[in-house]
Amino acid sequence: MEEKKKQKITLKQTILVVLVILVVIFGIVFYIYHREVTPSSNITSTTGMTSTTTRYKDTKQAAPTVSNTQYDELNSYMYISLNSNSNLNIENIFVTSKQELSTYLFNCLGTQYIDIELNGQKLLEYFDDDFFKDNNLAIEMHDGSSSHHHYTIVSVIKEGTTGTINIKDNASTYGGTFTPHIELSFIVLDKDITNVKFDIYQITTNNSYESDFGIMFIAGIVIAILVIIIVSIIVIRHNRKVENKTKTHSIAKKIILGIIITVLIITAIFSIIVFYEATMMPNMIAYKPIIYLYPTDDIELSVKLGYEDKITCSYPQYTTSWNVLAKTSSDLIDLNTNRTLYALYYESEAVYDFEIQKDGFIVKGSDITKFLEEKLEILGLTERETEEFIVYWLPILQENEYNYIRFATTEEINQNMPLEFSVQPDTLIRVLMTYKGLDKPIDVEEQQLETPERTGFVAVEWGGTEIK
Repeated sequence: MEEKKKQKITLKQTILVVLVILVVIFGIVFYIYHREVTPSSNITSTTGMTSTTTRYKDTKQAAPTVSNTQYDELNSYMYISLNSNSNLNIENIFVTSKQELSTYLFNCLGTQYIDIELNGQKLLEYFDDDFFKDNNLAIEMHDGSSSHHHYTIVSVIKEGTTGTINIKDNASTYGGTFTPHIELSFIVLDKDITNVKFDIYQITTNNSYESDFGIMFIAGIVIAILVIIIVSIIVIRHNRKVENKTKTHSIAKKIILGIIITVLIITAIFSIIVFYEATMMPNMIAYKPIIYLYPTDDIELSVKLGYEDKITCSYPQYTTSWNVLAKTSSDLIDLNTNRTLYALYYESEAVYDFEIQKDGFIVKGSDITKFLEEKLEILGLTERETEEFIVYWLPILQENEYNYIRFATTEEINQNMPLEFSVQPDTLIRVLMTYKGLDKPIDVEEQQLETPERTGFVAVEWGGTEIK
């Protein structure tokens, strides 16, 4: 039988193979990166036959927040020693009597559970026999010292005698080292609920890979080049066996030219993808920085922002600077339009990477007004400036159960947006509040604030930005 003659691989076929391989590789990578995983019932822990825990990981599906039954939530901590941590068997439980409560807590936490207190009472004194006459009890517990996850009970859905407790797990809400402890949430339920499901929704919103576009770009180019080189070597070795050496050199030149063209195409495509991803990422915005000028005499001056390209909104319209007549009445006359203003306004993308730090303040949403009145006075704002600050930020901050608030230092503010005046103020006060809404308080040191002395020509700026 005559042996079938091998065919050489052409340039077009080589490029096609390279493109197919790269499309498959990048397709798989982007599918994994952008997938929205459908939650699955993966039971991670059980306590007898009374409760199950289902964890929905890496999903954008939000936990249901509307309850159809009344429930009360109480929270406590159990501090542990490092050498006993290995003996703990932390899991969610559901109990219907004081005896069950004692038994299951002992099985999970050992004798250390005896020290847990609620409202100044020992746990078994608080949840006594009288309590269980009218209620059943579910307990969500997790290691609060190492996981750095922030669990929140958002709703309880009752269907017949089964109650589904929906829990939001804000993965990596905050970092740092905390005192070793177990966090426990006690959910008080109706007596007719005799079976409980814990549904935990882990929603990862701060993906560290999302900001590494430079690394992504380099990795993509490296992968493309490696694929091209490997395919090219295979093709050249194959063609050398099919044709004579001279013709193979000619084919090799064509393949090399094709490689160059393919690299350029892949680079362009990958650059477009990376650019699209970068533009779709949420930016940290400095909201409503507003500038007041209080000269001792009427003066004309220009006010210039250091990063013009970062400005997203301004009034009056910012070009290369604002040119105004600043009056002793604190009014401003825009020299370009002759309009009377009381302040200069802009918003901008943040340049400085503001984040939760070891110092700051933890403030309840309901206490935000009193807090701002006190701290803004310390920072040197007048009652009018403080009022305008609070009027803008109160609707935002009071909606959060708790707020982490830290006032940026002068150095941080200047790095984020330099501010220049053609006539230098005698006193410059820049207040930039950074904040992040929290479901539960975290441990931070109280930030130390200094009060500036308002003398001579005073310029004041205030604004804020949310920590992403």
